[in-house]
Amino acid sequence: MMRLALFGDLHFFDNKFVQGNEELLKAKECFYEQYLQKLFEIEADLNISLGE
Repeated sequence: MMRLALFGDLHFFDNKFVQGNEELLKAKECFYEQYLQKLFEIEADLNISLGE
């Protein structure tokens, strides 16, 4: 049986919004790092990002 991992569309926001704000930049990087790490810990044959 094929196992699918479905996840919502990731909208990476533009770095110009975090320029000069190290705390926000670190929070953004931490979020995406943890989100993707958890996503790929799921045992699946195929990962699918559902977008618009």
